[in-house]
Amino acid sequence: MTKSNYDANRRKDKSSRQLSTHERLLYLYSKRHHRHFCLVGELEGHIDETDFQKALEQVRRRHANLRFAIEDGEDGPGFVNHNKPLTIEVTTCDGSTDWKPVVEAELAKPFFPWMGPLIRTSVLKGSADPQQAVVVLTFHHSIADGLSAVALLQDLVHALNGAELKLSPERDSVEDLVRRIRGTEARAAGERTSPGLPDLETISAIAGRPLWRPFEADRPKVNAIALPVDLTSALIKRSRQEGTTVHGAICAAVAVANGSQHPAENYAIMSPISIRHALNIGPDEMGLFITAATLRVPIAKRAPLWDLARRFTDELNPLRSAQHLIESVAMVDGVFPRNATVDVACGLVGSLAYDAVVSNLGSVHTDLPEGVTRLRAVWGPMVLGRIRNERMIGVATTGGHLCLTEARPNHMPESLQQVAVALADAFFG
Repeated sequence: MTKSNYDANRRKDKSSRQLSTHERLLYLYSKRHHRHFCLVGELEGHIDETDFQKALEQVRRRHANLRFAIEDGEDGPGFVNHNKPLTIEVTTCDGSTDWKPVVEAELAKPFFPWMGPLIRTSVLKGSADPQQAVVVLTFHHSIADGLSAVALLQDLVHALNGAELKLSPERDSVEDLVRRIRGTEARAAGERTSPGLPDLETISAIAGRPLWRPFEADRPKVNAIALPVDLTSALIKRSRQEGTTVHGAICAAVAVANGSQHPAENYAIMSPISIRHALNIGPDEMGLFITAATLRVPIAKRAPLWDLARRFTDELNPLRSAQHLIESVAMVDGVFPRNATVDVACGLVGSLAYDAVVSNLGSVHTDLPEGVTRLRAVWGPMVLGRIRNERMIGVATTGGHLCLTEARPNHMPESLQQVAVALADAFFG
C-alpha cells in the first residue's frame, strides 16, 4: 500500500509529539536505507496463541511507543496515535525452531511507518516439543533500542504469567530532557554549530558516496553461537584481571578476526552507548535512549588481543560519562535541524565510517518469577543499515552463556566462529 492511498482512507489522530533528534535521524535514514532490528527470545512453557495475543495487548497498553505511527509535517516528522492492535504470526515447525531464517526475512522486509504499528512479532513453535517456543521481535529503530527490546520481552513473559503491567511513563523528547539538565534553550537554526561533526554541506555530500547497497533483493545472513558457561565465566574473570571489559575483549576479537582480510590499518567499530543513566531513565522503559561512538582498532601490527581490548575500553569509558553523553546528544541536536532531509540523515550515519557494529546488551535477567512461561535465552540485537560491507555483532549474556549473533550482507564472509576462536586463544594463550 502506498502512503497516498493509505492517507486517503486513514482517520487522522492527534499527534503525540515530534520525533526527537535520534528518532528523526533513524526515521529519515530508514526512508532510503532501512535500519530496523530484531531481538529473539527463547521461551519455555505452555504458550497458547490466544494467551500470547492477550499478553501482547497488555504490553501495547503499557508502552506508548507501541501505539505510534509516524507522519511527516511542515515542522518535521511526528508520532501519531493509531488504534491498531499488535498482531502475531505463529508458525508451527516440523523440525527445530531455527529462528535465523525468520530474522533474515525480517531484516529484508521494510516497514511502512505511516501505517503503524512499528513492531512485528513472530512466534515459532516446534511440533515435537509444544513446551518450547521462540519469539522474534522486529522494531522500527525510531521507537526502540536494544535494551527496550529486552524490557518488552520481559514484559511479555510477565504478562504470559498473569502479571498486570503498569503503564510506563510517557517521556518528553530526549533533547528536552537534556535541555533541562543543561539549563539552556535550543539554539535557533541559524546558530547551530557542532564541533566534532561535519557541517551540513559535508554531511549531505557523504550521502552521495557509494557507501550503501540497495534494499531491493538484499539478502541478509544471520548466524549465532553461544559460549559454554565455564568459558563465559572465565572470560569475564580474565577481562577484569587484564584491566578491561568483556565488551572490549569482544570488540578486539571482532577486529582480529576480520583483520587479515581488511585493507586498512585500523578496523572501525561502532559501539552504541546507553544514555539512560544520564537522563535517569529506568531499564524497563521503552524508547530510543542511545548514542554511539566509532573507535578504531589498530590491526596492522597484530598486537595481542588484551592490549587491543584495554585500548578500546580506555577510549570508550570517558564517552560513557553522564556529562559526555548529555553534551553528545546536544551536539547531534545542534547539527540536525527539525526539517532535515533524508540526505542529511544518510550523510550523518555515513560519517560514522564504521566497519562493524558491536551492540552489547550485557547480562539479561532470565530468572523472572516462577510461572507457566520461562525466558531461557536472548539473542541479538540484529540490525543492518545497508552499509555495503558492514557486519553487526549482537551480544547478550543469558543463563551464564555469552550469546553472540552476527548479521551481515550475503556477500560478506561469516566471522563469528573466528571471533569465538580469537577469544578462546586470548584466554588460553
